[in-house]
Amino acid sequence: MKVTNQMPPSPQTVERKTGVFQTDPKDAALKARGADGKSVSSDVEISENAKLLKMATDAVKNSPSNNVEKLAQLKRDVQNGTYRVDAKDLADKIVEEHLRTDFGKNSV
Repeated sequence: MKVTNQMPPSPQTVERKTGVFQTDPKDAALKARGADGKSVSSDVEISENAKLLKMATDAVKNSPSNNVEKLAQLKRDVQNGTYRVDAKDLADKIVEEHLRTDFGKNSV
């Protein structure tokens, strides 16, 4: 970083060079009225995908932090050679996944 004794550029100069213009909140409120002076409203629709993404993001943010400890324990078990897989649970999950994907025809 270079330090000089120059004054910073004025907002108008920055706006002219960047093309980014700041608006005064008072101006925005005035622009929210139509030519006849009546309030103008806008409707915003949020897609189902956006709603699902918000739900997923919230779920991750609100998930318990014990997942970190579970993962650390799993890592220690694998490294120590003490991690054991329950064969019945594994078989159940394989069959469940296979049935869910229409006998392997529709991969996820």
